[in-house]
Amino acid sequence: MYLLSVLRWITWNLLLAAIPVALAFSMRWLWSRKARVLLWLPGFLWLIFLPNTCYLLTEWRHFFNTLEGAQLYTQWKVYKDMDALRWLILCCLFYLSYSAVGMLAFALAVRPVYGLLRRSNPQAWLWGIPFFPLISLGVYLGLIQRLNSWNLLHEPGRVIGESWRAVTLPELFTFILAFGAFLWLAYFLLDIWIDGALLRRQRITSANEESDRSLPAGN
Repeated sequence: MYLLSVLRWITWNLLLAAIPVALAFSMRWLWSRKARVLLWLPGFLWLIFLPNTCYLLTEWRHFFNTLEGAQLYTQWKVYKDMDALRWLILCCLFYLSYSAVGMLAFALAVRPVYGLLRRSNPQAWLWGIPFFPLISLGVYLGLIQRLNSWNLLHEPGRVIGESWRAVTLPELFTFILAFGAFLWLAYFLLDIWIDGALLRRQRITSANEESDRSLPAGN
């Protein structure tokens, strides 16, 4: 029963993280079809669902709760329980993979939109100054205030009120800015990694095609 609830929780969070990715590519498709007047709806939904990708980073709190509740580290360190060590390693690997999927979804959701902005404005990177702190604020509202994307639609007053409270508290606002800077750096590094992976794939494909052309006819 517990495993089923965990799988349901994982599936739901991954689905929420996939929504902004799908919306970003739908926006690029609309742009290519010259249907730019229709971009506002997927763009609005993209923005309010985007924090769900970064939210996967905060799931490490469940990892530490597991360590505390099951005392995995203590069982291994004090009592030399190898089963506890195996579970500890598996939990670490799971949450590392879970966080990596979230950040990859974040990068894949931002890249198409940034590409569209860059086509119309060479200084599009300046939008990152308000954009990443805004996403950081969204993560705070979800993690601490327990608000979600739907609340912006049916409780906009509460969302605005909690947002205003967050930016008027100096320590909290500083933390939001710092996490926003971290998201910007993480996106920058992931963007480079994705470009490198795509370039590597292109080189492999080109090499395979060149190899096929060099084979004698009939082989």
